[in-house]
Amino acid sequence: MSRARKEERGTSTIEFALAGIPLILIMVSIIEMALTMWTYETLAFAVREGARYAATKGQGCSYSGNSCGVTVANIAQKIAESAIGLAPGVLNVTITSAAGSIPCNPLTSCYSNNSSFPPASSNSENTLTNPITITGYYPSTITFTPLLGTVKKYSGTLQATSQQIIQF
Repeated sequence: MSRARKEERGTSTIEFALAGIPLILIMVSIIEMALTMWTYETLAFAVREGARYAATKGQGCSYSGNSCGVTVANIAQKIAESAIGLAPGVLNVTITSAAGSIPCNPLTSCYSNNSSFPPASSNSENTLTNPITITGYYPSTITFTPLLGTVKKYSGTLQATSQQIIQF
């Protein structure tokens, strides 16, 4: 073996340490951010679907003898169906109409709430053109792996709100 080849031994290990490890850390951080963005988009979609469902079912409409009213449990189940990948046990939702708010903390606590929504009100606050607002909160943790320094975790709550006008 020539002298020049002996001096180059181990250079690929050093090159990987200098370039490969930081690239792996950057890729992990990119994946963490992508997962957080996906979680937010899923939350926003589920809240939007729940608000749309509640708005199109209206305030106990009836036509041809059929009732198309909706209950809080129906809305909660619609949100859970649309929130694919999100745990309903930690998803908090507030359903609001002109007559008041109904907290579902967590969402699973409203699966058995069979009261109609929007609630009937003595002064007919829930008329057409009044909005239904649904706000969802979901906990999230992002782990950053910086090139130099320690691994950092940031915890927070993702929030999404959707507002729809009562249609019927």
